[in-house]
Amino acid sequence: MKAVKNLKIKSEKISTLEIKDGALSDNQIKSLKLNTYFNPAISLEHISPASLDLVTQEERYRISRMTLPKKGERVRDIFARMDATKIKQSSREYVLERGVKHIVYIGKITKPLPSGVRAHVSPKSSTGRVDVHVKLLADGVAFYDTLPEGFIGDLWMLVIAQSFPVILPSGESLSQIRFVKGEASTDEDTFHNLIKNGLVKDRKFKKIKYGNLEINSLRKSFIMTLDLDIKNPGFVCRGTDKILDLSKRFYYDTTDFFEPVNVKSGGLILEPHAFYILSTKEVLDIPGNIAGEMEVSNYKLGEFRAHYAGFFDPGFKGFGTLEVRSSEILFVYDGYPITEMVFETLSGETDVLYGDKKNVNYQGQVGPTLAKYFKK
Repeated sequence: MKAVKNLKIKSEKISTLEIKDGALSDNQIKSLKLNTYFNPAISLEHISPASLDLVTQEERYRISRMTLPKKGERVRDIFARMDATKIKQSSREYVLERGVKHIVYIGKITKPLPSGVRAHVSPKSSTGRVDVHVKLLADGVAFYDTLPEGFIGDLWMLVIAQSFPVILPSGESLSQIRFVKGEASTDEDTFHNLIKNGLVKDRKFKKIKYGNLEINSLRKSFIMTLDLDIKNPGFVCRGTDKILDLSKRFYYDTTDFFEPVNVKSGGLILEPHAFYILSTKEVLDIPGNIAGEMEVSNYKLGEFRAHYAGFFDPGFKGFGTLEVRSSEILFVYDGYPITEMVFETLSGETDVLYGDKKNVNYQGQVGPTLAKYFKK
């Protein structure tokens, strides 16, 4: 499917009756004006090929514990159960300390999501790479990161800085919302053709054949493996009290927050409570009608989390960066099975692919790639 590479194109208005099953593209998000469903409305500049950035507001609370609302219950109704304390300090000055839970207001969806359209939310890549843990809470929804068809209500973001304190000014985006109609998972024929046409490549950017991948035919997925056989195999943060301001770009020295990982005896020991930035051996070359996502964890591979932000927009090309936390002392080696890759088919064409957007940070990334807050 060929994507139109012009951000200034005005999409013709469509209705949900015209939308096929699948993940909604930027063209469809703009046509349905889904960014205006939010109050405050979200700017068009926050639309990506298959998602819409959620923007943080000034209102926020420090909480002692998390919970989910019951059906018909607003998030504001459960502040007492969270032991919430309102933050009166400016968001540009207030520090979110390590391990301390906060909820931050995102805004209100003021009219029902279109017929047949539901949504789910995932962290943005830059959020995962600085070990800031985020989850969406929605009025009356007893699941994180989920909006059902017809949803109206307030949206809040749980935010936990895990490796170092952060400053989170209002107006920043930590997560993205993805809209889906019907069944979006790729079918068997589509999945087979993706592999055949070069979706997965090796580090020399040569196509990996179907038979050389660990395939799960039922899930239409394959296993991504760990790359430790490179000059820079990764980074580790064991915790620091240095503060990172999430509004700054290419500002911080890597060595103030991370150190290189130490590969010995052909592998790496993952320590509990440490945070790792690593890389897959495989390169993804995602076409314009597909979006991809790494599974968070698979207990059959070990008791660890492979990433916090594993969504790949249509048009992404590069190695997969991993954001790893292990709950057990685990020895991993070059080629270790680290995560499972699944895919969604887009419902319609995109106006612009990820690699053609202005100011993208991770297109063509090679090996472990730190977040946009660090100097290159």
